[in-house]
Amino acid sequence: MTKTKLTVLLVAVAAASAAPAQVPHTFTPGTPAKAAEVNANFAFLSARPQVIWARSATCDTPCAMTATSLHIPNADPYTTIASLSLPPGSWLLFGKLTAYATTELQFGDLQCVLGESGGQEDFSSIGLAPRLGGQKHLGMQVPLVTTAPSTTVRLGCKLFGARPDGVTLIGAELWGAKILALQAASVVEQ
Repeated sequence: MTKTKLTVLLVAVAAASAAPAQVPHTFTPGTPAKAAEVNANFAFLSARPQVIWARSATCDTPCAMTATSLHIPNADPYTTIASLSLPPGSWLLFGKLTAYATTELQFGDLQCVLGESGGQEDFSSIGLAPRLGGQKHLGMQVPLVTTAPSTTVRLGCKLFGARPDGVTLIGAELWGAKILALQAASVVEQ
């Protein structure tokens, strides 16, 4: 496994969170604008990190998921819960969701993936508890470099597990699935 280092424009992010950023030059109607001042404004805006937020249209309110197998490894594909299209650049992706089992269970696990399908991805899983036992929260992050004009990233999941009889597949509900993409200055593999 390689370690990944992100160089994020922390000063710009800290300044943006402390106070609204001001462009260097303000123009008033009826006054000519100098090209150098307009270009300085564009340079200022292009140097700021870009944050893109996506909310899941498919799982914003509870959506049902049924286990596809009793045990791992599970070769079934991941079901996309949320997706987001990104322009070229270096990104740090954050994904989150909440889940609980909707049936009694002997055991159960929700496996999820965040990233570009077949590309850079982060895998994580949570053991599920019955609904009365509480909700489980899953958070993931992965650095990603995109070069295509548009790259779709996803938060996908699959479920496995059995009810107390050890044979019947379990069910679960997921909600609050979100992806956040923070543009970084660079992603360097070490």
